[in-house]
Amino acid sequence: MDSTALVSYWARVIAVRDPVSYTQSTKYSCSVDSCSGSDDSSHIRVYTLRSKESDVISSNLRCSFCNETLYEDISRRNIGRRMLISVQVNIEQLSPPLPHLLPRSIRDIYSVRETSPWQLLSLLSFCITPQSVPQGAYHTLKQLLLLSLVKTPPIQDSSSPLYLATAHPQHSPSLNLLLQSPDTLLSARVLTVMAQLADFKEVKGMNTLCGSREGDTLHAGLFSFVEGGVALVGDVDLLKKEERVLLSTTLQNRAIIIGKKKTEIFPLKCAVWGFQSETSKKSVTPCSWDIVYKVPRECDELAVLESIMEERNDSLLPEVDVKAYIALASTLTAQFDDSCTKLIAGYCQASKSVRYGSDCELPPHAYYTLHLLAGNHARINLRDIVLDVDAVAAIKLYEECLLSSQYYSSVDLKPSPHINLGEEDEYLGECVDTTMEQFYSKLVQFCTTHVAGFTVNNED
Repeated sequence: MDSTALVSYWARVIAVRDPVSYTQSTKYSCSVDSCSGSDDSSHIRVYTLRSKESDVISSNLRCSFCNETLYEDISRRNIGRRMLISVQVNIEQLSPPLPHLLPRSIRDIYSVRETSPWQLLSLLSFCITPQSVPQGAYHTLKQLLLLSLVKTPPIQDSSSPLYLATAHPQHSPSLNLLLQSPDTLLSARVLTVMAQLADFKEVKGMNTLCGSREGDTLHAGLFSFVEGGVALVGDVDLLKKEERVLLSTTLQNRAIIIGKKKTEIFPLKCAVWGFQSETSKKSVTPCSWDIVYKVPRECDELAVLESIMEERNDSLLPEVDVKAYIALASTLTAQFDDSCTKLIAGYCQASKSVRYGSDCELPPHAYYTLHLLAGNHARINLRDIVLDVDAVAAIKLYEECLLSSQYYSSVDLKPSPHINLGEEDEYLGECVDTTMEQFYSKLVQFCTTHVAGFTVNNED
């Protein structure tokens, strides 16, 4: 069970023993009169929890001043009575958390969950605007980063789609993201300020990403210092060639490998974020990243952004409350409903069929990434069951990523990188549900057309 999970305790008394006498405290003195240990308050033995009688009463005690034998003043011995009771304790994890446990500033936003399965993530992404990032800008990217911030609990169920996707299936899987942009300074700013919502962020002064060994000494790297948070590797183009190879190996194996012979392997327990110029010719193996999002050129024109996003600061959420909400969502262990798995499997099969033989093939880890996105989308809504609606949200975000980098969408999706002034209702209100329901219908039609016998349980 996660150490940060909300739990309830209850106990049942199974045995009660008769009261017994025990020594609560007693006083000892040094046998040497001239020693400071002969003072009345120098040596007092007191019974503590789980102590034995021999810990209080003993003839082998030595003076802490002169090391001579101590003798007990029996007249100063205090006797008490105690009763031993044996209980059976049961612990049950609370899931999902109750709304009244949420930070006050988020309760109103969370209330939309009662009527919509899709609006909450968009609202949170719009209302969390760390410094230096205009509100509404990079809306799709913020949703992806927000889902990456939600920590996935260790996968214990061997039938889970996420179980076999890592070399250490008992450890928490993570969502790793590469941001490609013409303006790397702006990319660095966005990732850095969003990482401040995590427990850990960039660790500076580290020479290696994974670590190294010198003789019997093991030197930890960046990934080991950000357990449970986000490792910002910065501009991957600035990494040395061997570091880029090591980074790709780490992401592909989801494990920290130290040594050329892979003699020491540790689980990767953090999400990895990085960025690079879209014109970079250096090999970074983009397919090793779960998400590769390419920022549209118009998003990099800061003057345009400032004119679009001006005077938008009336609905911001305190950073401390967002952190608390993310931590709360990260405690949930979500189970995948068949409708979610069927929809993701149908989409992957149909997309592979449509994209086969082209330069826009579906990444090999798409099935895993979509389940991770869907699972975290359910957790961000504080649900412990991952439904088909979560799969729809995950697929839409994933298609936007593919569209940004490959300039092609299997389901004819239009990009929506940020929210312009006057478009708030379209991205934040009831129009979100209409848009998502239309996308759901288009998605089912797409899967039905390209996958024989495709069906998905949809109760709506």
